[in-house]
Amino acid sequence: MTFRWLCGVLRVRGKTDLFLVFLFAAAFAALPVFALLPSLWGFAAASAVTYAVDEVLH
Repeated sequence: MTFRWLCGVLRVRGKTDLFLVFLFAAAFAALPVFALLPSLWGFAAASAVTYAVDEVLH
């Protein structure tokens, strides 16, 4: 897969936005894991990353 194809499929502008989309997906997937585990710091970090990346992308 090329970066250009992934950018077209995910409708992002470039490599930086593509990295941010993957970072958002990873942090969003980690939220339920940290919610079930007794890890307040992990949940806080995952929610902060999700919030920050969402603000940058929108």
